[in-house]
Amino acid sequence: MTLGLHCAPAYEIGLFGSCFFFGYLCSCLVFPPLADLYGRKPFVIGVCVEQAICLLALLYPPVVSPFSFYVIIFFFGASGPLKNMIAYTHLMEFLPDKVTEASGLLFFLDDFVQVISPLLLMYVTKDTDLFLWIGLFMNILPLLGFLTVYIPESTKYLLEKGRYNSALNDIEHILRFNKSTPAQA
Repeated sequence: MTLGLHCAPAYEIGLFGSCFFFGYLCSCLVFPPLADLYGRKPFVIGVCVEQAICLLALLYPPVVSPFSFYVIIFFFGASGPLKNMIAYTHLMEFLPDKVTEASGLLFFLDDFVQVISPLLLMYVTKDTDLFLWIGLFMNILPLLGFLTVYIPESTKYLLEKGRYNSALNDIEHILRFNKSTPAQA
């Protein structure tokens, strides 16, 4: 099976991987401490926007040059810790059982694309843009969720910042949403 891809020199291929992991490393150093200072919610929304912009840039490249792709790959790398450390922790920290199960499934599907991609390429389509569209959908879906469903800020963050009334309101919201009482929680 051929995909009509053109080979690049080995240093260019290595540079793609290096850009990804350099972005990942920079993000690990920068964003978790910032999330502790400013809350997790802005970073959860930000990573969805960041990845959506990167995916659109790959679908409709503004400048077709290797440098632009390296920059996009760097930002994809930078989004890894935001999604895996901050967003996942935020969603699993306190959300009701139903939402926790749904968000866990979305995280599973997000990574499952990487597992199923070779099978899709072999048996379904040779259009690699399909994977970019799947990724774009997987980022727009949570953004729509944040716009339509009230997802509170991290309770731990609110308590650490002394915003006790906001934390209490959010806990009450979660209890109502989960149809639970404080004694059951």
